Amino acid sequence: YDTENCRIFISGSSAKLLSKEISASLRGRNLTTEVFPLSFKEFLQFKNIDVSQPTSKNISLTKNALHEYLHKGGFPELVNIKPETAMNILQEYINLIIYRDLIERNKVSNVFLMKHLVKIWLSRTAELMSYNKIYNDLRSQGLAIARNTIYDYIGYLEDAFALFTVPVFAKSIRTQNRNPRKIFVADTGFKSAVSFSEDIGKLYETAVFLQLRRKYSEVFYYKNKQEVDFWIPARQLLINVSYNIENTKTYYREVNGLFDAMKKLNLEKAFLINSTMDEKIKKEGKIINVVPLW
Repeated sequence: YDTENCRIFISGSSAKLLSKEISASLRGRNLTTEVFPLSFKEFLQFKNIDVSQPTSKNISLTKNALHEYLHKGGFPELVNIKPETAMNILQEYINLIIYRDLIERNKVSNVFLMKHLVKIWLSRTAELMSYNKIYNDLRSQGLAIARNTIYDYIGYLEDAFALFTVPVFAKSIRTQNRNPRKIFVADTGFKSAVSFSEDIGKLYETAVFLQLRRKYSEVFYYKNKQEVDFWIPARQLLINVSYNIENTKTYYREVNGLFDAMKKLNLEKAFLINSTMDEKIKKEGKIINVVPLW
């Protein structure tokens, strides 16, 4: 590169070289670009659904495609194949991650424990994760494990881009570390492949997280009197996600949580993502945009 007029492209398995190792090897000569599975908009393009024309037919096709997208995920290979085949392929993807990117690369000796934990974490997307609870649960099942091993395994999964952890928003790193992190899989299809429970609300929240993470490197959840799902300080973007807000109690819990956070953060607007409702809620000079996920 220094002596010839050429451009060099290098490809290889993530099991051989992670992005942070590339940075060290090339001594700052690289620019890293994260490539995620398909976004929902890209998924629609793969299925030839024209989102630029909001006809009743296209809207109906879009809503149906969303349900498929949440369950199958966004890996390009899976877009136009049958759901049962897609699940088999996703399980193969997970096995590749476990054996190639986790066990082989990190020389994990306790294969059973690693597989057990990966299945748990992939199925619990959009949940708060307590390291102590995981440690105690495993010990109660008679599985010997050190607390540091749990931290190591989570780190391996993050390095392999299999999942992300989201901290609470706090000015102090110590405060962040004292609070549990939220865990999110890198593709909603992973949850469907390892869990019999549909839990559409968790899939909704995970899809919103992945769309945010495509755009912003720092994503937090916010906690005051109530928890708010996502807070992006760089864009002053506050979002709650709830699949079904037709229940009055749920509706007011989500709305009041947002208004409380808006006051604390001095925000004029926020978003409530749900399955069907599309409206604006105005109160004390503030606006909550209630928007369906599709």
